[in-house]
Amino acid sequence: SAEAFNTRGFAFNGKNDYASAVKDFDKAILLNAKDPRYYNNRGFAYNGLHQYEKALEDFNKAIELDQTNAMFYNNRGVSYLRLKQYDKALEDFDRALRINSQFVSAYHNKGMAYSGKGRHDKAVEEFNKVMEMNPNSPILYKDRGTAYRQLGEYELALQDFEKAISLDNKFAPGYAALGLLRAAAPQPPIKNPTLALRMAQKAVALTNGNSPDMLEALAQVQHALGMHDAAERTLSRALELDPSNQEYRELFREWTGRPAPEKPTLARKRYGVFDTLW
Repeated sequence: SAEAFNTRGFAFNGKNDYASAVKDFDKAILLNAKDPRYYNNRGFAYNGLHQYEKALEDFNKAIELDQTNAMFYNNRGVSYLRLKQYDKALEDFDRALRINSQFVSAYHNKGMAYSGKGRHDKAVEEFNKVMEMNPNSPILYKDRGTAYRQLGEYELALQDFEKAISLDNKFAPGYAALGLLRAAAPQPPIKNPTLALRMAQKAVALTNGNSPDMLEALAQVQHALGMHDAAERTLSRALELDPSNQEYRELFREWTGRPAPEKPTLARKRYGVFDTLW
């Protein structure tokens, strides 16, 4: 049945097996083209495959079928966010919040969109709103800390990253963010190359070397510390895991002057709070 394919596709999404998820949602839609959830869930999978234009088509269809679901607007906003169309993303997150004023992910995503626009002060405002509703989220402290780092508020950034790790001592993105701060801060005591490398390596170890995001963070730390050959090798590994990631490819070209190598996509684990599915 359509619902059985949707359920299995949902499970594939949860395992980051987005290609298999798309196939199941295709079958669900073939059997029932009027259920907006199937388009929403396939859009989620397309986001995972970095096929954001296809994701937008699916979220548009989901919204056409049901204009009252805040999640659909939020998820379309995620696609715009990843396409760096920040104003459109903000419009969708605001639409989601007009439908559901307690939609935590939409506030968080607004903060990410403002960060993308370089409005890190506005990002902090949005993250603060989320903290009133969800005060114990490690990823929220990590993202607010990143905004503080961009504002040059290094002490506040340090406090947020350390709080994230205290809430979850296995939260790899928190260690990665702390490593980036320790590498990029202008002066001691926050700048600490030894701790920077240790924190970034811990993030990679916590994910068994299988998270492209954590590998990219380690590469950034290595590059900031002048370890250029090591940074290139680490970034190459991230690209092996996630070869369609345009940001990695652009970074590789910037560092090496060469186009990034083409490799088959391997299984990967990604971190983020943008996407929700139903």
